[in-house]
Amino acid sequence: ECEVAAVTYFSGPGKDSWPLCAVTLERRANEGGGDAADQARRLAVTLQCGTSLPDILVESDRFNQSTKPWREGETCKMFFANEALTGGHWYQGKCVSQDAGDDPWESVKVRWDDGEEMQVSPWELRRMEEADD
Repeated sequence: ECEVAAVTYFSGPGKDSWPLCAVTLERRANEGGGDAADQARRLAVTLQCGTSLPDILVESDRFNQSTKPWREGETCKMFFANEALTGGHWYQGKCVSQDAGDDPWESVKVRWDDGEEMQVSPWELRRMEEADD
């Protein structure tokens, strides 16, 4: 888990572009110790300022909730935003499979109610009993 250590805002490259921000993330110190170099790691990311987090950043609470494995046939839902990012729709589907490897990125295969299959990351999915965000 990381904390935001600094944020700097600046103009985008063109007059019609979104503003940008440089975010410095700092790894939280491990409760159980670890060496000083590991605990002091920082990561700087430049992002477009928009209405949501980019795919490369996941809220830690959401990530931690997503660690429960998906079972084949389990019903799920996922929010798909509209192009203007002013809303969207929840779609339902069923889990086809989940890769159990070290990298959870797009590790869950879902078959949506319209028959289309898609690889998604577990933190993008919600169980049916979970509240819509």
